[in-house]
Amino acid sequence: MELELESRLLDAPAPVPDGVQDLTEAFEPHARDPLAGALPVPPVVPPLPPAAPRTEPVLDVPAAAVAADDDAGADADDDLTPAPSFVRQAQRRARWNQPWLRALVGLLCVLLPLALALQYVVYQRNPLAAQNPALRPALSALCAALGCTIAAPQNIGMVVVAGSAFNQETAPGRYRLGLSVRNQASSIVATPALELTLTDASDQPLVRKIFLPAELGMPPELGPRAEWNGTLPMQVQALPQPISGYRMELFYP
Repeated sequence: MELELESRLLDAPAPVPDGVQDLTEAFEPHARDPLAGALPVPPVVPPLPPAAPRTEPVLDVPAAAVAADDDAGADADDDLTPAPSFVRQAQRRARWNQPWLRALVGLLCVLLPLALALQYVVYQRNPLAAQNPALRPALSALCAALGCTIAAPQNIGMVVVAGSAFNQETAPGRYRLGLSVRNQASSIVATPALELTLTDASDQPLVRKIFLPAELGMPPELGPRAEWNGTLPMQVQALPQPISGYRMELFYP
């Protein structure tokens, strides 16, 4: 009897004090509702109809075109592939053995030395004409065609004043210049100009005058070992001091 009473006391819920809410229902709703807390059932979705099979478009390409594309691809591959060295050497020899190319190379081998020789002759025409007088007619004809001129080379170191004189004549202010110019070279040289300076007793210049070859009556060229002699009358204006001496100098203007 006592055991049965104790079991009932254990099974009975404990009394809730006044002022305290009974939260048993909040935490254990399933104790009274067996469907409470059950998961929602998802809606049933009907299955999709099977998709139709997909067909790819087929291009009708002729077999000849396909073969041509294959040949073009093969040629491109051949072009990208370097040829062996002996093949390249054979190709180079074949190119150089062409008749028109060999003729062109032979023509250039002849023309280039001739052009170089012509350039040398034109550049050295004056010394060649001076050292070889027999070439002067041919060089003159060449210059007539090319628009150049032939002049004697200038060599002032080989032209000297061999003798000179400056004398006063009877008339006041009248003088006569005597001059002898010699070419010491073994070839033709151009005739230089003459600078005449009159000096006083202190060797100070009083007046200076330049004479070109034509004014002295000299030829434009002096032959090998040639000598020219001439005189020139001069009129000298009144000077602050009397003339006591003179100096001469040859030069190319």
